[in-house]
Amino acid sequence: MLEQLAMYNFRRLLENLKSKRGRGTELISLYIPPGRNIYDVIKYLRQEYDQAGNIKDKLTRKNVQSAIESIIQRLKLYRKVPDNGLVVFCGAIPRGSERGTEKIEIYVVEPPEPVQSFRYICDHEFYLDPLLDMTKEKKAYGLIVMDRGGATIAVLRGS
Repeated sequence: MLEQLAMYNFRRLLENLKSKRGRGTELISLYIPPGRNIYDVIKYLRQEYDQAGNIKDKLTRKNVQSAIESIIQRLKLYRKVPDNGLVVFCGAIPRGSERGTEKIEIYVVEPPEPVQSFRYICDHEFYLDPLLDMTKEKKAYGLIVMDRGGATIAVLRGS
């Protein structure tokens, strides 16, 4: 029961994240697999922070650098990566139709299954595909119904 509730809350969080959109490439998705050194990730993010200084648009540059700095500060709270890895979503989410109304939001997720690879992605939306795959039902049953008039084949997923 508790596991089903946790999966329900996880799916709701993913639906919330799926609805978030940014301007340009201001949203960062960071996937950290288990066993990866947290300080190596912070070092990598500092390099990305320096690279973000080359972004031409002043507001986009500020938003991306603010998001990276927020992620670094949040990662400093961890001594090591959890058993299933860690996923961080951060970026400037617009509050209105005008530029400059963005607010930095950060979401730290411990996924239900291990993260397979390290990924750092900047885009106008959060990269959720690996997490959405974790929510799909793994159990599948094949059903075949036959009679003289024909046959029907179906797949049943879930419990």
